[in-house]
Amino acid sequence: MRRLSFLLAVPLLAAACGGGSEPAAAPPTPSDAAQLKYSRCLREHGVDMPDDPKKIPAGGMTIPERARKACAGVEPQGKTIDMNDPATKDRFARFAKCMRANGYDMPDNAPPDVHLRNPRKWEQSYAKCDHILREGRK
Repeated sequence: MRRLSFLLAVPLLAAACGGGSEPAAAPPTPSDAAQLKYSRCLREHGVDMPDDPKKIPAGGMTIPERARKACAGVEPQGKTIDMNDPATKDRFARFAKCMRANGYDMPDNAPPDVHLRNPRKWEQSYAKCDHILREGRK
């Protein structure tokens, strides 16, 4: 089995959450459609995967190998993070340390909604620390 965790470190998401009237529901984008297809595939293979990645538990989810292999062809690219990888663990620990050093109270094992606690402060700190997360996207 492989443990997957998601970190929603998207400053625009935090900015979009604030103010004004509620926007109309947007039609699914190709990435939304791909996520939905992947979630449905995992459910077909015994994983209680929510359609909305923001509803994944803070500690992540365990994806059995058989389900991972069965759904590998529909897995959205760039959205899953293997938190068992030592380099990934180190990168996220350094990111959290940088965020704290720049004024955002963030634990090493942050929940996916950590950016919603103080969106303005998140954006300020994230701008100084996002280079650490980008190291994993080389």
